[in-house]
Amino acid sequence: MVVMEYLADNKYINLYNLLKEKRDNQKYLQQKVMDAAKLLHSGDYVHGDLRASNIMVSTDMKHIKIIDFDWSGKVDQVIYPYFISKGLPWHSDVDCEKPITKEHDLHLLKKSIESNPF
Repeated sequence: MVVMEYLADNKYINLYNLLKEKRDNQKYLQQKVMDAAKLLHSGDYVHGDLRASNIMVSTDMKHIKIIDFDWSGKVDQVIYPYFISKGLPWHSDVDCEKPITKEHDLHLLKKSIESNPF
């Protein structure tokens, strides 16, 4: 079963778009994003596609929502699909049908943020 929450356009903005706008509170926002990733990982879950386009930030910048859990699951139980995009800055160990790791998540997230610096 898939459970989704509706995120109203006037209450949340995609991190990718937010980075392009270069708003204030940049260090605070960067820390909130990393804290959200660490919370996911603390339960031994991985995302597999953790980048700015899959993170939503509330307009007041107090809440972070990670979206697009197609590839996510428990560490050591999920693998990348056979059709990953070669155009993303993946960790060097990432490849089709190989295990998704926390290190991969953090690498892609950091690269995504670096390409759109705060």
